[in-house]
Amino acid sequence: MRYDYLLGRADAQSYLKQTFLLDANNPVFDNWPPALKLNPDFRVVDASGQAFLPIIPLMGKARIPESLDAWPKGKLNPESYRDTIESRFAALVNYEGQGGVLSGIAAWAVSHFGQKGVADVVINAMNKALTDWKLK
Repeated sequence: MRYDYLLGRADAQSYLKQTFLLDANNPVFDNWPPALKLNPDFRVVDASGQAFLPIIPLMGKARIPESLDAWPKGKLNPESYRDTIESRFAALVNYEGQGGVLSGIAAWAVSHFGQKGVADVVINAMNKALTDWKLK
């Protein structure tokens, strides 16, 4: 979760600096001092030479480039979620058994995998995703 949080901060910073821009001649910037409009820390010039300025300029500490922790390879063990998955699924089965409105989804899963087997399906899917994403 920490990695995702830091990645979100870096993405937001990049978006504000490089994408959330308006043409430098937009009236929004009429009150900006000329030196600020020409400051390369804010001004973005595209390949055609058109200049843009940030709608929300990054100031102070917000201008310091965000850094990321090392890629979180090997940090998540899906098996550690088994009890939580099983108890949540048991609650769904109980809910359906009391006339809940899940349209028999839990009953279908139980008939195909068994109540404990549903956790295996979920954990196997998590392990596959971690492998596919090179996080395992």
